Amino acid sequence: MTNAPDVALADAERRLAEAGAEIAELLAADLQTYPDRELERRFFARPEVAAQLSDAALQQLRTRAKGLGHTLAVGARERLGVAAPWLELCAADGLPGDCKDLTQLPSVFGLLGTVGGSRGLVDLAVEGLAEEHGLGGDDRSPAGYQPPKRFIDRKYLPTLVETVVRHVGAVRALRQKQGETAAEQQQRSLAARWGKAGG
Repeated sequence: MTNAPDVALADAERRLAEAGAEIAELLAADLQTYPDRELERRFFARPEVAAQLSDAALQQLRTRAKGLGHTLAVGARERLGVAAPWLELCAADGLPGDCKDLTQLPSVFGLLGTVGGSRGLVDLAVEGLAEEHGLGGDDRSPAGYQPPKRFIDRKYLPTLVETVVRHVGAVRALRQKQGETAAEQQQRSLAARWGKAGG
């Protein structure tokens, strides 16, 4: 028979995983277009180089950028669309209570770094495409892919991150309560055995 604390914990963990999956979808949507957006920015920032690109080279650049975006979106869904990285936040130390920035969740943002993230594979791939076509290096500060701070599909990442942090707090509290209850039950069981053994 499942008891109420177990049900409450499972429900809290489910809500956390769902909130994490929403973030994964938002990031996938952003990463889908990021390489093309960033290369477009560099294209217009360097008109002298852009004017020298042939139509065929420009078409190839955009095709490759869109392909890279698709690959990055799939990777974000695979790595962050599952429950594990979000549930692991519950065991992490130093999670800021007022967190609104995904970069403040390094264990999660680090996973994104393998498909995007600060100076991750996406930046290396974008840099390669930009250099190959003479569009130069990343002149932004900070350089590299940053989580979006704009609405995407009517969702806002800072709000979703706040929701995740709130759910992490709820899961932590329920796990702590569950641990305390288990310790109390063990103490009662040991006391009963001790008393029984004394005759």
